[in-house]
This record gives sequence, C-alpha cells and structure tokens, in this order.
Amino acid sequence: MQIHLWKGFHSKEVQDLIARVWSRDDELLILCPPLMETFMGGEFLPPGEIEWHGDWLATPKDLPRVATDYPDVPVLGLFTSGTSSGQSKLVLYSKANIRASLNGILKFFDSSRVDSVFCYPQPFHTFGLLLGYILALERGWPLLTSEGKYNSTFHDHWLSEHTKGTLTLGTPTHFLDLMAYAKEKSVAPSYSCIVGGAPVSVPLWHRLRDELKIEQPTTGYGATEASPGVTHMPAGRPPAEDGEIGFLIDGIDVKLASEGYELSGDSVCLSIIHQDRIEFPKKVFISDELKQRDDGILVFQGRSDLVLNRGGQKFSLEQIERGLQQRLGISVIACAVPDARLGQELALLIPKDFDSGVIVDALQAEWGVRFTPSHFVKAAQLPMNASLKPDRHQARNLIQQTVGQL
Repeated sequence: MQIHLWKGFHSKEVQDLIARVWSRDDELLILCPPLMETFMGGEFLPPGEIEWHGDWLATPKDLPRVATDYPDVPVLGLFTSGTSSGQSKLVLYSKANIRASLNGILKFFDSSRVDSVFCYPQPFHTFGLLLGYILALERGWPLLTSEGKYNSTFHDHWLSEHTKGTLTLGTPTHFLDLMAYAKEKSVAPSYSCIVGGAPVSVPLWHRLRDELKIEQPTTGYGATEASPGVTHMPAGRPPAEDGEIGFLIDGIDVKLASEGYELSGDSVCLSIIHQDRIEFPKKVFISDELKQRDDGILVFQGRSDLVLNRGGQKFSLEQIERGLQQRLGISVIACAVPDARLGQELALLIPKDFDSGVIVDALQAEWGVRFTPSHFVKAAQLPMNASLKPDRHQARNLIQQTVGQL
C-alpha cells in the first residue's frame, strides 16, 4: 500500500492527493493538522511505502511498523482536535464509512439543486477535507475554496465564485466573519449551507438567510469518529431553539447517557490509533450532552468533559493548566466561557502578580493560538474544593464578577 502523509492548509496539492487516493483501492492518505510537529501513530499503519507531502520539517524514510490486521482497507485518515486528556487520536476510515455518512447527510437536501461546494478551512480538516472535498468528488460537483491559512481571501472567493446552487460548509465563526466582511457588499443568493463544529443559535440561522441570502440554511453535527456525520437538520427548516442539531442520519444509532452518548452504525470509523494502541470500534462514546425532544430532534447542550470548543477547534482545559505549570511554574484554573464569534473562549484565573502577556506568549508557543487576555482574571488565591482540587464553578463566578456576565 502507498501511504501519503500530508501536512498543511487548504491547497491544490491536497485536492489532487485526495482525488488520486479516492479513485484507487490501494492507497491511504492521512491529513495532518498544520500545527503537528511530528507524526504520531505510524507503528500501526498498514505495511507500505511512506510518502511525505506538505510542510514537514523532518521526514523519516520509514516508520517502524507493528503487524496489524485491518478488517477493511483504510483510505483516509484524520486527527481529532483533542480529547479530555489533551491528546489527539488518529482516526482511519474506509470508503464505506465515508459514503454512508455522506449519503445520510445528503438526504436532508434537494441534491438536484446543488451545483458546487464551497469549503471554509479548519485546522483539523474534518469539515473541508473529509466532508466537503469527498462530497464534491463523489457527486462530481466543482469544489470552490481558497488556499492557505484562513483569512479574508476565502470571503472574497465566496462572494465572487458561489452560484445559485452552492452548498457552503463552515463553522459559526466563518459565517459570522463572512457577514461582517460582506456587510457593505453585494451578495448573490445561494441554495444552502452546512454550519457545524460549534452550536448554532436561532438568530445566526436567520442572519444566514436574511443577510447572506442563503435560501435554505441548515446545521449539522458530527464527531471525527463518525466519518463525520451523526445528525442533521433538514435544509431550510428554522430552528426552534439554540443548539438544535437535527435528526439522526440513516444507519446511525445513539444511546443517550448522563455524561455523553454511545454511537454505533455504518458511519463509525474503521480504526482509532491512540496512546500506543489501535482499536477497530463497533461503537464509540462521545462526551457531548444531548437531549431529544418529543419531535425527535436532538439538541446539543454542551460537553461533559473539560474541553474548550473555540470555533470548532478543541482544547483540553486540564492540558492548558498542566502546560502553563510546566512552562511557567504557575498554577491557573482554566474555564470555557461563551463567546459571540467563536462559540467559546478561554478564561483563566491566574496569580495576582503574574504578567498576562507572558501567559499569552506561552499559550501561543504551546498550542499555536494567540488567546486574548480579556478573560484572564488575577486572584490572590485559587479556589479549591473539599477534595483540594480546582473549584471551576467558583473560578467561573470570580471571572464573571470581574469581567461581567459571560
């Protein structure tokens, strides 16, 4: 098997690689996030020659391999954006996994009206490179996008290239930025969009229709382990409340629990490589809290683990705390707070006499993101609970009292 390891941002190169691998049955492409320094999980890959593509600084000629029997042929691999432990997983899919998910999602649209797909970028590629790129290939629709890191050129391309039948994929952050960018510009109508990666509010849905002239907006919800679709709203159906994620797609089964849900079905990935082991799951547990209304629609209510979902990119709050302890020798309490543009933003309770700018620099060095210090609150002493563990509830209250209601 030919194995391609690619790292970088949206580009013509990766579009060509995806098209090549999707047209064959004996090649595997793994899409690595731009911030990844070294490739992880290579010992469990199928036997075959490694080819390195994109922005790697070092490219070993070979990776040691452990003999592993796969129940099906993997065609595409992605990394999750982080777990509660702060460690990403490498998720591999078969063509059957991905096709089951795409076919389930498309049942919520009038596919005869779609004539192109526009993709906004995400650091971990799930939206643009799994859902959007393969969807365009499978249906023979032109793919519209820009190249490189996310910036205003993507908005320029959307405004100039989208058509009456364009299906646009992005996070709430992308669409909020697009609305601000297009405020004084002429916007042509288009058919639909998929907003995912973070909760969608009722006002945002209506702004998509009214300001961007997207006739039938819709929201989707997925997990990287689910190839990636789990639920979807019918195109054009207005939400009744914030956080609606729709109905289960065909072939998916969900069992709700107090701290998440168990997911099984045709879209569950082929394999997961994580912490020096590989598994071939028949079902996976996702730490998102969902509720199901009487009409069958599922509503996202938040994560039950300690994860910040910042515009679709996830960060472990505990890992942020440990990282600052290791880099700077300070104890902090990290919380996720609501943010109008990103969905959530990082808030920190930090030592009284410590420079916030030093923390911003340390976070950027560790995670490649320049967090804003507007929610960094200084405290003479960090609150602890009866078990002598950080009291996040009290920390959040202290932050709210200092910077206002979040």
